[in-house]
Amino acid sequence: MNLLPKAADEFRSRDYWDQFFDKVGREAFEWYSDFIDLANVLCKYIKSRDDVLIIGCGNSTLSSDLYDTGIEQITNIDLSEKVVKQMKKQNEKKRANMKWLPMDARQMTFDDNQFSVVLDKGTVDALMSNKSEQVVSDIDQILNQVDRVLRMTGRFICITLAQKHILEHISQHFFNSKSWLLRYHHIQTSKSFALPVFAFVFTKITMKTPLIEIQLYNDADNNWLRFNDLTKALNAIKQCQMTCFRKYDFKQKFVAGSETPVIDLYAENNQNNRRYQMIVVNSVTKYRNKPFAAFIVPKSRNLDWLYSTPAGRQQIIANAKYTTVAFIYLQSDEEYRDLEQVKSEMTNAVLDFKPVYLSDNLQIPFLSSSEGIGQVVVCERSASFIIEDCRYGSDNEWKRRLRFDSNPNLIQSEINLMSNKTTNDLVPDYSTLEDDYHGVIVTGLKTHFLATENAQLTDNWLLVGLGGGVLTMKLIRSFPKVHLTGIDIDSEMVRIAKTWFGLDDTLTTCIVDDGIKYLQKQVEEKNDDINEIMFASQQILSLNLKSKEKLSQQNLSIDFDVEELLSKMIDRNTANNNSYVADVKVVDVDKRYRPGPKHYVYVIQVTWSNPSNTFIIYRRYAQFFALQCQLLDLFAEAPSPSNNFNTKDRLIPFLPGKIFLGRSQIRQVALERRHALDIYCRTLIALPERISRSRCVLEFFRPLTTDVQSMALSPIPDKKSAANKPMTISAPAKLATYRCVDRFVAQENTEMSLERGSLVQVIHKHLNGWWFVQQGDRTGFAPGAFLESNEYQRNAIERNALPKSSSETYVVNNSYTAKDREELSLEQGSFVTVLEKSYTGWWIVNFKNQTGQFPAIYLTSCKGRAVPTRTTEVEPNISPNGLNQRLSSLNSYEHNEHQEYPTHSQSEIFYVHSDFIDKIGDCVSLQRGDTVEIHEKHSSGWWLGRRLKDDYILTWIPSAFLQ
Repeated sequence: MNLLPKAADEFRSRDYWDQFFDKVGREAFEWYSDFIDLANVLCKYIKSRDDVLIIGCGNSTLSSDLYDTGIEQITNIDLSEKVVKQMKKQNEKKRANMKWLPMDARQMTFDDNQFSVVLDKGTVDALMSNKSEQVVSDIDQILNQVDRVLRMTGRFICITLAQKHILEHISQHFFNSKSWLLRYHHIQTSKSFALPVFAFVFTKITMKTPLIEIQLYNDADNNWLRFNDLTKALNAIKQCQMTCFRKYDFKQKFVAGSETPVIDLYAENNQNNRRYQMIVVNSVTKYRNKPFAAFIVPKSRNLDWLYSTPAGRQQIIANAKYTTVAFIYLQSDEEYRDLEQVKSEMTNAVLDFKPVYLSDNLQIPFLSSSEGIGQVVVCERSASFIIEDCRYGSDNEWKRRLRFDSNPNLIQSEINLMSNKTTNDLVPDYSTLEDDYHGVIVTGLKTHFLATENAQLTDNWLLVGLGGGVLTMKLIRSFPKVHLTGIDIDSEMVRIAKTWFGLDDTLTTCIVDDGIKYLQKQVEEKNDDINEIMFASQQILSLNLKSKEKLSQQNLSIDFDVEELLSKMIDRNTANNNSYVADVKVVDVDKRYRPGPKHYVYVIQVTWSNPSNTFIIYRRYAQFFALQCQLLDLFAEAPSPSNNFNTKDRLIPFLPGKIFLGRSQIRQVALERRHALDIYCRTLIALPERISRSRCVLEFFRPLTTDVQSMALSPIPDKKSAANKPMTISAPAKLATYRCVDRFVAQENTEMSLERGSLVQVIHKHLNGWWFVQQGDRTGFAPGAFLESNEYQRNAIERNALPKSSSETYVVNNSYTAKDREELSLEQGSFVTVLEKSYTGWWIVNFKNQTGQFPAIYLTSCKGRAVPTRTTEVEPNISPNGLNQRLSSLNSYEHNEHQEYPTHSQSEIFYVHSDFIDKIGDCVSLQRGDTVEIHEKHSSGWWLGRRLKDDYILTWIPSAFLQ
C-alpha cells in the first residue's frame, strides 16, 4: 500500500490527503508516537479549562485521548474534508463538545487570541520537506497564524523529529520575536525510531531576555538545561540526536568490537556538574550465556590504559567474558556513597543501551574491581585545570596529578605521595624514581654522565616547559650540583608547582616567559652560560651543547621556528674563526628508514677545538663520497690528468670504494666500512691545515639541524628485535604490506588472483617463492616474485636475505626473460647454482659465470639427484630419439660417480606443479594440476611414465615439474 507521497510537494496538496485517508480507512494513523508516549508532556501543559486547537489532526486518536482525560474544549482542523467528516461521525456521540472543521492552517478564520493551546503532531514535519522558498513561506504562514490565534501565556506544542532545517527555522522564528519562552522536551517513545522525537513547547509571554530550557534523555521534571544563546541550545539538541541515533544503530545490530561515543549523564538536581560518563562496548567475541553487563570503573582509574582506551576495554571484556559491557565512569568531584548507590542511579541508563533481543526484565550484573568506587580528593579546581589526589589499590597508595580541562583525559603531571610524619598531610615523594618517561630521561642522563670521561656536573641547565615541576625536582634530586633554570609561559603553573608538587625555588630558578623568545634573546645576547637545554612538553628533546657525549633524545618533534633557533645556537658554538676539528671518531652505524629507502648512517663523534664542544653527527656514505670528490677537485696533490694520475705524492686519503648492484645498504657492508671510514676521518683531520681546516671539511663535520632531528625518527624494528618483543593486546603484530607488480591469475583454489597495483598483507613467506597472503577477508598463496614492498622499493640483496649456505644446484622449470639488468634470462631445463636465497622470492644464481637474480618459483631443487657435470649448460627439451644417447652418457657417468636411483617395481603417482611445454613435439606437454604415473626414475631428471588421462602413452617426463 502506497501511503507516503512520491514527491514531497504532494504533502501540501488537498487531493493527496483525501486519497491518503481513503487508503488508510478507519485505522488511525499516528505520526511517530501515540498519546501514551506524549501524556507526561501534554498533561503538564494542557489543562481542562484550556481551549485547544489541533492543526492537521488527520485520523489520529490524539484529540480523542485528550478529551477522555477531561480536556473537552478541543477544535480539530485538517486540509482534507473527507477525514474531517469521518472523524466527526466517529466522535459526535461520545465526544459531543469536540469540534471538527475543514480548514487550511495557513489561512485560519478564527478570531485573534481565541485559543490557549495550539497542538501540532507531524504537520510541520510533513509540510517542511525542504528549504525551498515556497515551503518556507507556507511554514511562516502557519507560525504567524499560530501567533495570532494564541492568547497571552498560550502554548504552541509541536511534536516533531526535529530535523536540522526544521529545528533551526522554527526556533529562530520564535526566538527572534523575543516574546516566547522556548522549551524542548526529549520524548521517550515505545516505537523504535533512529531519530528521537521532541516536543517543542513555545509559551507566548513578554520577556526581556530570551530563555531556552531543554530536557534531554529522561522525563524528570527538574532535569533542565538552561540557555540564553540559541546556538548553544540547538547544539545540545543535535548532540542528543546524534547520541540517540548511534544508540539506535548500536542496539539494532551487533558489530564486533564497536563502541558508543562517550555519553554524559547529569544528576536531576544539578545540570552544572556531570555525574557519570558511560561507554557501551561490544566484545570481539560473542558469549552465549553472558550477553550484557555493566562495569563500574573506580574513580582513580578513569585515565588508566585499561579503562581509557578501546584496546584496554576489550581486555577487560575478554577477562569478564561478556558480549556487551557498559563502562560506567565515576567523576572525581562527585560523591558516591557506595557501589549500591551507583547501581541504583545507573540501572535505567544502562538498560537503555541493552541489545534489542534481550528481555526488558533482564537483571543486569554490575561488575567492578576490588577497589570498589575508588577515592579521589579534589585539591584545587579552576576554570582551566584540576589538581586531585587519587588512591590506588587497597594498600593506601596515593598519587597527586594535574589535569587541564582542555584535555581532561591527559595527565599533565603526576607524583607519588607520602604521609608527613609531623602533620600527617600528604606531601610529594621524590625518593623513588618511577618507570615513566621522567624516569627514562633521568636514567638516560645519569648513564650518559657516568659513561663520560671528566664529566662536569656543575653546569647550567635550562628546562623549557616547567609544568607541574615534577621533572624539575627529579633532575635536581639526581644532579644536586647542577644549577637548573625552569621556564614556563604561565605564572599559574609556577604557583601550582610550588604549592602542590613540592618545587623548591631555593634549588632552582623559575622564570615566567615564552621559552622560545627567551632562547632567541640568549642567542642575540650571545650568552654562553647555558650548557644544556631540555624541552619538556608533549615531546622531549635533550640538546647537548657543551658535553663530551651526545645526550639521548626521545620522540623529538620540532617545528620550523625552534629548528631554526637551534641551528643558530649550534652555529654560534661552532662557527668560530679559530675553531677546527680537534678529534673525530666513527663510533657506530645506525639503520634508518626515513627518508626512504632503507639506508645506514655512520655515527661520528666530533670534538671542536675552540670552544671545546663535542657533538654527535650522522653521515651517509654518499656524503663521504661527495666530500672526497670535493677534495680531489680542490687540491693539486690529488691524482688528476695534469699529473698523469700520479698517486705517489698523494695527500688525500683513499675512501673505501662504492659497491654497486645494491649491495651497499646491508649491515655487514656498513660495519666493514666503519673501521675504514674511521681511519679516513682521522687521517683527514691530521692533514695540513689548508686541507684539514678547509671550508668543505669544516662544513662536513659541522652539526646540522638534521643531526638534532635524526633520533626523532623512531627506527622501524628489524625482524629479530620485533620477534623478541612480547605481544600485548594493545600492540598487535602488524603484517607487512606489499604491492602486486603484475597481474597474477590463480589456477588453484588455494591460490589468490591479484591485479596489478593491488595491496596485500603477507602472513607467511615460504622459501619456494609462494607466500601466504591476505587481502581483505581473502587469504591464499601468491608468488613472491609478483610482490614488492609497499613502503620501500624491492631490493633482494638489501632486505630479507637468508644466511648464506653452501651452493646448491637447481633446474629451471619454466623459461623466464629478464626485465631488469640485475636479472638473468634462462631457458627451461637450465641447471643453475643458487648462491643466496631470499624470502622475497628472488634468489641470486650463477649460470655460465653470470650472476644475477632469478625468480625462485621457476626453480626446482636437484638435491638427492645426480646432475650433469656441467650444470650451467642449457638443457633444452630433447626428443625421445635424442634422449637415449643422453641417458646413456649420463648413466655411464652415474655408474662411475653416483649410485643410480633404484627402479621401482611398483608405479608412483605424482602431481605436476608447473606447466611444461614440449617445443619439439616428441615428448608430452604437461599442464599444472595433471597427475602422472611414474614407472622408472633416472637420476638424469627424466623419468619414464604416463599421464593418467592418456592411459596408453608412455613417455619421458621431466622430474623437475613433479611433486
